[in-house]
Amino acid sequence: MLRATILLLLLLLPSAVQAQKRVALVIGNSSYRYAGELANPRNDARDMAAALRAHGFQILEGLDLDKTGLERKLREFATVLQGAEVGLFFYAGHGLQVSGQNYIVPTDAQLTTLAALELEVTRFEAVQRIMESEDRINILFFDACRNNPLARNLEQAMGTRSTAIGRGLAPVQAGYGTLISYSTQPGNFALDGMGRNSPFTGALIRHLSSSNEEIMGLLRDVRNEVMRETQRKQVPWEHTALTARFYFKMPASAPSPLTAPDAEVSRRAQEAYKQGEAALNRNDFDRAIADFNEAIRLDPKHAGAFTLRGYAYVFGSKTDFDRAIADYDEAIRFNPTSSRALAGRGFAYYKKNDFDRAIADYDEALRLNPKASSTFLARGNAYANKNDFERAIADYDEAIRLNPKDAFTFNNRGLVYLRKNDLDRAIADYDEAIRLDPGYAQALYNRGMAKGKKGDRSGEADMAKAKQLNPSVGR
Repeated sequence: MLRATILLLLLLLPSAVQAQKRVALVIGNSSYRYAGELANPRNDARDMAAALRAHGFQILEGLDLDKTGLERKLREFATVLQGAEVGLFFYAGHGLQVSGQNYIVPTDAQLTTLAALELEVTRFEAVQRIMESEDRINILFFDACRNNPLARNLEQAMGTRSTAIGRGLAPVQAGYGTLISYSTQPGNFALDGMGRNSPFTGALIRHLSSSNEEIMGLLRDVRNEVMRETQRKQVPWEHTALTARFYFKMPASAPSPLTAPDAEVSRRAQEAYKQGEAALNRNDFDRAIADFNEAIRLDPKHAGAFTLRGYAYVFGSKTDFDRAIADYDEAIRFNPTSSRALAGRGFAYYKKNDFDRAIADYDEALRLNPKASSTFLARGNAYANKNDFERAIADYDEAIRLNPKDAFTFNNRGLVYLRKNDLDRAIADYDEAIRLDPGYAQALYNRGMAKGKKGDRSGEADMAKAKQLNPSVGR
């Protein structure tokens, strides 16, 4: 009887096996030897560590770390991270960007020589690589966009190359399963604030202590608070490729694990899914959404229904990109290897002009399905919107190699060549787009513009014909 009672108690208690292993490295650098004292980072790190401990994190803490101390902590972090389900990195202190690379600045950095970038500071990319070496949820917080006086030393050392030193921090693509959260938007400086904590870390700690929200909702609330406190001078920013929901503190009403439906319910769910698929093919988006709703009601883990309902929210008459992203999130949670859902979510982010998140999703979709010409095309479009023309052209090249009969890709590559003022290549691409699709009004109009820039009056005929085919073209 005693053995049975003890066994029952053990089953009721959370065990080390059942508990989620959460590991965090928390660093706060305040006392800079060659840059003076920062008021908040040491407090930020101590308070953040306490908040994370309350949510079950094993904490490695480092305060006022020089280069040697920082590297030692990172090696320790890499060891303790092994086998963790959740890894978290928090850094408060000075940071800087050079040529699009972000650097953590230890307390003994001087930055008076060109070699300092290799010898005195630590690339943020090194931390990210350590964390992404295993499949897990990775969360990185950077309260490191302060105005850094050491950057002036580096400017003098770099001379004419000092234009590579950027304002604030540069945007970084999050790898699969990773979220990167900045205290302010790329290229901007964050404020130290007047109290014990910086505006960003103070808001983050308060919401960690009080909120049951999933992490993206929690960070939205943090952003709104910081924007109010700083009169919109500081806007916290994220880049994410998370593929699962994450809660610091699970809500009391969190849903119980979903059980698989029985055979009859599963059959009905699949029937509703097929009906929704047929409605999509007819462009009857409202009917499709209703059918996918029914499929999901019957089978709440139906990744395909979430994926296609997301598609319907993107392209239907009731366009709702946020609902589409939420559906793609669920599809990816239930099927992390769905390149279709990842590409779909990427397109929804693209339509919201969140090109970095779009590219991160396209990257993972292409890793899973490297022969998807449409995803290369989509990623090329995202790069083009970021004015990264060389990467855009490389993606269009690959899309054309995989599908040489897609007039749309030729047209889009032509647009990039036109923006680069490479008019001959632009016209060659428009020629091919029109050969593949003689009624392609946009390609005709674009070819007319390119010819016009070359002084070729025949471009007027192209533009006139484009207007006959589609009066709205060029508006």
